[in-house]
Amino acid sequence: MEHERSNMECEAAVNNCLSVAEQTGWLAGAKQMHDKGVPLHVAARVMLFPKQRRATDWSGTTRH
Repeated sequence: MEHERSNMECEAAVNNCLSVAEQTGWLAGAKQMHDKGVPLHVAARVMLFPKQRRATDWSGTTRH
């Protein structure tokens, strides 16, 4: 069974920030994650380890 995130707001912020990163660069996406209060360990995982992203971390963005 897949583990669901308990913080849907954080998940939405991550998805939005990944979209920003795809469109305007990873630095802008990382800054937006910080500004939206995404926990550092979550931001680090999705930004530094793209192969470890959850399926829901993509939100329609293209995988690199």
